[in-house]
Amino acid sequence: MFRVNLKMIINQLRIESFGGAVSDRLGTIAGDLVKRMMRNSVLHGKSASLGQTEPLSVQQIISLLNQTSNIDQNKIRQMLEDMSNDQLKPIKKHKSSSEEMKYSVNLASILYFSQSKMIESLLETKFNSKSHVRVYRATQALGVVSEKQLEETCLLSVKVVRKILLDLTVEGIVEQLEINLNKGVYAYSVKLSGYLPILRERILKVSLI
Repeated sequence: MFRVNLKMIINQLRIESFGGAVSDRLGTIAGDLVKRMMRNSVLHGKSASLGQTEPLSVQQIISLLNQTSNIDQNKIRQMLEDMSNDQLKPIKKHKSSSEEMKYSVNLASILYFSQSKMIESLLETKFNSKSHVRVYRATQALGVVSEKQLEETCLLSVKVVRKILLDLTVEGIVEQLEINLNKGVYAYSVKLSGYLPILRERILKVSLI
């Protein structure tokens, strides 16, 4: 009797998906590095669905690459540093007891970034407006934000900001917070966790078309 190894298939799909997301932003070399680190972590019994992979030293990471004799250790270290400082933050740094810096793939950050980009694409498609994406990005970046702050940050009129906030609130991705109910003062924040089930449903619908 044969059984399909679903765990292996799911891990491989995650590796390709996360590596692809990094490649799209930082190039194929960075994406390949992430894939190799994820595969190594899976081979050592760690799931590709956890927050991060097994922390590795630069030398351990180099050993995962092809043609190790031609690889400049300083270039790999600099690449890892650059990746850890990028907005995507695909690499996370760890200081070990030996003071040697180790690096892991920051799966949680890649997932969050990818979800945000997918949401931006869905918003732009649905509302046919880059202004909706701009307001979403600003709200997400600022955490809790007022209409006035969005007006100044996004360079949009207060009337347009209010219309977009209403659209995003109805859409379920932005939450309205009551600051002063008597004076009608509100603030807004992104409600990503509440929108994820809607996001998954829409992705499924698109994939079935």
